[in-house]
Amino acid sequence: MSSFETTRDDENWSAWLAGAGIDDVYYSAAYARIWAREENGSFVGIRYESPMGRILYPLVLVPLDSLPGGSGLVEARTPYDFGGPWGDGADLHALHRAFQDVLIDWLRTRSVISEFARIHPLREGGQPPDAKIHAENYIVDLTAPYDEMFSTQHRRHRRAVRAFHRRNHETHWISDISPLDVSDFTELYAHTMARVAASTDYRFSEPTLAALMSLDEMCLVRSTSEIGVSGAALFLRSGGDLFYFLGASADDRPAGTNNAIFDTAIRHAQSRGLRTLHLGGGSESLRDFKSQIATGTVPYSVVQRIIDEPRYAALCETLGVSDSTYFPAFRAKLVERR
Repeated sequence: MSSFETTRDDENWSAWLAGAGIDDVYYSAAYARIWAREENGSFVGIRYESPMGRILYPLVLVPLDSLPGGSGLVEARTPYDFGGPWGDGADLHALHRAFQDVLIDWLRTRSVISEFARIHPLREGGQPPDAKIHAENYIVDLTAPYDEMFSTQHRRHRRAVRAFHRRNHETHWISDISPLDVSDFTELYAHTMARVAASTDYRFSEPTLAALMSLDEMCLVRSTSEIGVSGAALFLRSGGDLFYFLGASADDRPAGTNNAIFDTAIRHAQSRGLRTLHLGGGSESLRDFKSQIATGTVPYSVVQRIIDEPRYAALCETLGVSDSTYFPAFRAKLVERR
């Protein structure tokens, strides 16, 4: 026999996670609710059990009523960044395949027309059978001694870090993020997103940024120089790993600012016994920069699933986005109306 249960209760979901031995902020109710508010949606936790094993899956259900033609329709997506269905069983492929069939049936009863999930790149919980590799993400192996690891990084990164500190610039690791820290980062982040003309997907609201920085697992690295704060970055601890989350920098930042920020994150993560720093991917220029810091890569997969093809196609046609390369195709329109 198999069972499929859902909950919207934080304590119940936390108990399910604890029962499965999952201690990772990306799967927590607190994290999911931050993104549910940002998306104007609601959080639901899903537990599937069968003789093959167990899957836990946090989702945000986003009403599409703000879109012309979207009345009564819903988008399902994982909270921002990484998560996805976490499986525990001897045959993870068969477990995910069975879960997928039950999940899709349940989503259809909730008028969900599309599902988007980013799969956690450092978790061994299996993947849905229709997950596709989206990119190779950069990582730093933190288990080697610092000097040994630093010697393997690109010479441009090593030179930049040394030059930054030679000029008496400083970096600061902040575990207890204050309201002033939140305000300063939010202002710098908004300025950076405007400067680089970032898509609306990365322009998060001030309450969302404040809520993220209130998480125990979130840390801030800030760099200072003669101009004051020259750069800052958020790093999120996910189980035994550290993830680069968001970054911001001043227009007139000294050379090597971002390199020094990542170097500081590496040193502190190692001092806390963490295993990996996940740098991610991004645009061509970002990938080039991260490749100089990375010691390896990991595959990063996504699920892009159309649940109700006729209604999905009709909505995209109404919005004039049928030829969009994004998924779901209506996503940019939805974010504009948040």
